[in-house]
Amino acid sequence: MELSWGTEETERFLATHRRVGGLFDLILVCDCVFAPLYGDSWRLLCDTLRVLCPYGSAAKTAALIACERRCDDGIDDFLANLGRDFDLAVEWNSYADAELEALLATSHIGAARKPLRIYRATRVGAAGIAGSVGAASDVPVRDYSETLKRACAAEWREDND
Repeated sequence: MELSWGTEETERFLATHRRVGGLFDLILVCDCVFAPLYGDSWRLLCDTLRVLCPYGSAAKTAALIACERRCDDGIDDFLANLGRDFDLAVEWNSYADAELEALLATSHIGAARKPLRIYRATRVGAAGIAGSVGAASDVPVRDYSETLKRACAAEWREDND
């Protein structure tokens, strides 16, 4: 199934591919934000995630968002926009915040070490409290998050050994 990003496109997708049992448990987003290549299409991704993770659902849909940081990547703008309606927690990290600037200065396709981070995004409660980026919370994401973290960590170690 192909999903085109955007509010109307996602609503059409859900109308024709409604899954038995309702909402999705988990949405995986990997390397979808890079402004020099994709422009500000991340705005449509934010709209899509807002439709796929509605307010007030009994079973909270979570999104795991894996990002490789690059110079002028647009990820900070993406996270700020998404953070208006989602709580964002860092699930896995290949770098400390203090290292990011130095890693960005040397990061390229053949770089020995790439700055990678996985965020968990869960929709903010109906009270409308603004989301934020923090450490992983106690909102369960089934067993998928541990599996994804292990896979990403193994791939990162493979690439950096």
